[in-house]
Amino acid sequence: MASFESVQRRIDTRFAQAQKNLDEIASNNQTGVEDMRRFFEASRSVAIATFAITEQTRLKHSLTKSIIDAVQ
Repeated sequence: MASFESVQRRIDTRFAQAQKNLDEIASNNQTGVEDMRRFFEASRSVAIATFAITEQTRLKHSLTKSIIDAVQ
């Protein structure tokens, strides 16, 4: 099973790649159906990566809270 840190690194890397791809497409300044589709797909990738980061943060918080509650 992958460690928490390795999963976090993969999520962070995928988010950074998705954001970089979106920025490159946005600065391309070309218009057309294909460019709009590429921008939509890149936006979707950023949204998915953002969701993964949010869920990972929620999981980390829940685990920490459970550990603290168990100690008390």
